[in-house]
Amino acid sequence: WDRHYAPFFTLYRYERFADGSKREKALFNLYEHYRSDTERRVRLSPLVDYWRRGAPAQYKRFRILGGLWGYERRGSKKRVRILWIPIGRKPENWDRNQP
Repeated sequence: WDRHYAPFFTLYRYERFADGSKREKALFNLYEHYRSDTERRVRLSPLVDYWRRGAPAQYKRFRILGGLWGYERRGSKKRVRILWIPIGRKPENWDRNQP
């Protein structure tokens, strides 16, 4: 029951995991904030999504309206999307460096 119906009734939820990472969810899971030593995700569905992984940040992603506009960085390689369409040439080895 909790897994399927709790998102419809939960206003705020805070979780702390054994590895020290923390997750907060609010407003029926519309807002989510996850943080650990090497990763941070902030999501305000469906408006904004931010994800950073690695210390220093080896992977960053920022999207507005589910990818209507987006920016992604993997190491030193960067990519922009407008209207869900990638702009510019695909950096070399882009598909091999999946997050």
